[in-house]
Amino acid sequence: MSRIFWGFLFVMIHINITAGNSVIQILPNFIGFFLILSGVDALKDLAPGFEKIRGWVFLMALLETVVWLFSLVGLFPTNRPVTVITSIVLLALSLYIQYYTVVGIREMEEAKRLDLSSARLFSMWKITAVCSVISYIGSFLNWLGAIFIILSVVADLAFLYYLWQAKTVCEQAG
Repeated sequence: MSRIFWGFLFVMIHINITAGNSVIQILPNFIGFFLILSGVDALKDLAPGFEKIRGWVFLMALLETVVWLFSLVGLFPTNRPVTVITSIVLLALSLYIQYYTVVGIREMEEAKRLDLSSARLFSMWKITAVCSVISYIGSFLNWLGAIFIILSVVADLAFLYYLWQAKTVCEQAG
């Protein structure tokens, strides 16, 4: 569970340095998805939800590696339709993975009879999903996008907090 938490921390926290056309991610998403993949592999026998996303997490790790490399050398497409389609696909896959991670945690919670905060995680996932989609759409309307980006960051931090709680409970239970 620890690797899943650290993976989502890399995926949800964005710290970038821009130099010309290059963007350097301090916490690259692809590392986060490889960490999530490692966590999913460790927990897949405990919850079918984790097994369901294994291939998607691997695909996302590969896609994010390509995006990271292109961004690093300044080759990320500036063609607006390509960027929009790429962003939508990455967002949809990320939300799908996040959803089934919560499903897997809920399954573990029921199987192990532990309080892993799955209900709160699911609530935060719904808020994150809505805010992420609206902030993406709103990015075309400056002030509206900014409001939903802030709400999305708050929901992401709350999701990470509840994921941290679930990780801690799992570690204490052994």
